Amino acid sequence: MTATDKQALLDQLHASHERVSKLMRGLTEAQWNFREAPDRWTIAECIEHMTIVERRILSRVEQKLSEPPEPEKKPLAAGKDQKIPTIIPNRATRVNAPEPVRPTGAWNPSDLPPHFSETRRRTMEFARAADQRLREHVFPHIALGEIDCYQWLLFTVHHGERHARQIEEIKTHPEYPA
Repeated sequence: MTATDKQALLDQLHASHERVSKLMRGLTEAQWNFREAPDRWTIAECIEHMTIVERRILSRVEQKLSEPPEPEKKPLAAGKDQKIPTIIPNRATRVNAPEPVRPTGAWNPSDLPPHFSETRRRTMEFARAADQRLREHVFPHIALGEIDCYQWLLFTVHHGERHARQIEEIKTHPEYPA
């Protein structure tokens, strides 16, 4: 990971955090829990899911970095830096979250902003201290195939973008509480 890559990642993590924080600011309980349809998530569920996913990614990246690099897998991640910002935030295709990262209502809506912010703070702290080893460790993503640890952190940004767009959609629903 180059210094330019690192700074771009940190800038994107920060901007994503600011965007999601702004979307959460001042929500009432009714707004947090508004559901457009029975099969759609609430804003609270979106934030819970994002937080769970980010925590799991950071944990898995830390685990991978404790293992020996697998240079033979590095070519499998090539070119995916450019695909992630295009594929992941695209809401044209609905994706069912795997069971371990589905929201369960574990937190009260008022607890979600601090949980999300603390998780993002830890991710940014990790990214700030990271080095080129992020590019030397690869593990699979359900849709993207093998991606390196830098790309996993980049995925975090664009996964947040996907759900920020979802929250914006929820807020524009005609029945969304004022």
